[in-house]
Amino acid sequence: SRLGGGIGTRGPGETKLEVDRRRIRERIALLQAALAAIREHRQRLRRERERTLTPVVALTGYTNAGKSTLHRALAGSDVLAEDKLFATLDATARRVDPPGGGTPYLLVDTVGFVHKLPHQLVAAFRSTLEEVVAADLILHVVDLSHRKWPEQMATVARVLRELGAQDHPQIVVFNKIDRPEVSPAEVARVLRQYPGSVAISARTGAGLDDLAAAIQERLAARYQVVEVVVPYDRSQWVAYIHHHGRVLAEEHRPDGTFLRAEMPGDHAGRVLAALGGPAAAEPRAR
Repeated sequence: SRLGGGIGTRGPGETKLEVDRRRIRERIALLQAALAAIREHRQRLRRERERTLTPVVALTGYTNAGKSTLHRALAGSDVLAEDKLFATLDATARRVDPPGGGTPYLLVDTVGFVHKLPHQLVAAFRSTLEEVVAADLILHVVDLSHRKWPEQMATVARVLRELGAQDHPQIVVFNKIDRPEVSPAEVARVLRQYPGSVAISARTGAGLDDLAAAIQERLAARYQVVEVVVPYDRSQWVAYIHHHGRVLAEEHRPDGTFLRAEMPGDHAGRVLAALGGPAAAEPRAR
């Protein structure tokens, strides 16, 4: 039926179905605005991380694989750890300063993937999925105690391909080795099957030292130390190196500015190609 309008009720001539649709549209608009604000906030944080050269390590994996428990174990965070679908809906980042020294990094917990994730949910999880795409290193956490863990691994690999993150550096982390259904022989077998993987129990702490060492080894491989002399008429490369790297030494010489800097491999390659090898496109002035 159609009723006249009133405060907080239906508008003139609106049916109940039309009211429900209008409320749904209003709710969707509010959620879209909130998600846009989250994405903008994360983009600002990402720009700051790039400026300070702080690498990002993203935890990913099938839902209930133990990512949040591992996040708490590595970062001492208060991330919610529950045996529920989508217990972690937003990406949660904490800085990790290795107690024995090493490269500090931001550890990001993300939503767990599921088989045939509905497309309608992809937009809702975009803020957390973007953290995976932007990560320097992905920790693919696998629940080794689950009878279908190979299928779950395949689902995660498919989602990473859809995100364009399949070529990111990755460590497979076999979790829950403390469970009675996981035998030592099974652990040894999967470690042989997946070279470079690590077996842990995030709950008991078993294997966490091996994981920490593997993370440091992979992060160290990201960077390259370059030494170049930048001619004074190409000073934009000095700005480029300062922006994308960490300058270890700088000296003004007769033929140009000498720089020794630690840079991510892709930026280091571009600098060397421009200043010490084949010609490369000039960077834009900042």
